[in-house]
Amino acid sequence: REQPVGRLVLSGRGLVPSPRPAWNPCSPEVPNMKRCTRLARAGLETLLVTLVLVLVAGIGLARVAPALGRPVFVIQSGSMAPTIPVGAAVVVDPGGGALLRTGDVVAMRLPNATVFTHRVTRVIDQGGRTYVETKGDANASVDPELTPIDQVIGRVALAIPFAGYAVALLSLPSGLLTVLLAALTLAVATWLLDDDEGLPHLTADRAADGASDHGSSADRARTDPEEDGLAPA
Repeated sequence: REQPVGRLVLSGRGLVPSPRPAWNPCSPEVPNMKRCTRLARAGLETLLVTLVLVLVAGIGLARVAPALGRPVFVIQSGSMAPTIPVGAAVVVDPGGGALLRTGDVVAMRLPNATVFTHRVTRVIDQGGRTYVETKGDANASVDPELTPIDQVIGRVALAIPFAGYAVALLSLPSGLLTVLLAALTLAVATWLLDDDEGLPHLTADRAADGASDHGSSADRARTDPEEDGLAPA
């Protein structure tokens, strides 16, 4: 039976070097364990703060802004790129059709309930009615049909890139539940890593247990030599 003697192992073949365990920089026996813990906790805290900000912004856009009379729409095509990219959320200031000017970006609702956002190129009075001619910034030509002013929902007051993904996710009950569960998981993981004061005690306990085991092995070797195949003289 092998017995540790310092960095050597006593076996039937004599003293041989003891095998070294695989090096783990985050092992409790390694001095930089605390640094690994702090890095992990900092990463989790960053993710948690980011998720909370996304949650607050998404709820504000999906719930609060419409309740205040500011419709919010998610851009699903690239016709207004790069000014307003796909996935952006646009907050619309309703009304004000009479105040529209060339260059304004407006949201319009067609008779088939389709909503699209383009830039006004001309405001036209025709047959006693007011129309707007529109064009997407990424399109080569203007839209084929004029849009009556009463189909204009309003002027785009704010466009937030990529926020539309959060709005679409948080508009669904399952999406809101998923984000809340993710935030709770990150909070619990951060809390578990927050108590690193016990790590030195844990390391000391392990070292004491190891020393106790080595001492017990040595005692058994001295008191019972027959275990190693040696006969008493």
